[in-house]
Amino acid sequence: MVKYGVICDPGLFRFLEKNAAAILDKDPAALERIVTASARIKAGVVGRDEFETRGERMILNFGHTFGHGFEQALGYRKLMHGEAVSIGMACAAGLAVSLGIFPKSEAVRVERLLKRLNLPVSLSGFDVRTLEVLEGMGRDKKKKAGRLRFVLPLAIGRVEVREDVAPARVRKIIDSFGGKS
Repeated sequence: MVKYGVICDPGLFRFLEKNAAAILDKDPAALERIVTASARIKAGVVGRDEFETRGERMILNFGHTFGHGFEQALGYRKLMHGEAVSIGMACAAGLAVSLGIFPKSEAVRVERLLKRLNLPVSLSGFDVRTLEVLEGMGRDKKKKAGRLRFVLPLAIGRVEVREDVAPARVRKIIDSFGGKS
């Protein structure tokens, strides 16, 4: 649900920020709102790019390029998929900040919301090597012409897909989020 707010619905993101406690308490009205919004967003994106020919569907992978690398580096143990993607979203936001395309204050909002929803935002405590993460990311099926593709936020509610990110920059982000060199 955080992913959907970041990629295309700032109103959903604000709702999550304001209602994190109610969501964790499983408030039926709050859950109905976020499930309905998430399903609507996913159905809209998939409906517009059903066969992944336009490139829009790629935005649904926000956080996944990093997340898949974390999962592989940890042998698909220690982190559930959603937790790996949560850390991946924090890393993608950090990468966007480092590229100068996303304000640091907005990356802080993303991390703060993930934490409020009891989701991890770093690799601290997982004893994972940056090189292993990079190798796992290199096996990502969403690569294009051998280059990793990152879904990066420009603003809450708007993202772009980038293929021009230098490996050294990616390594630095993983290190800054708790990867071990």
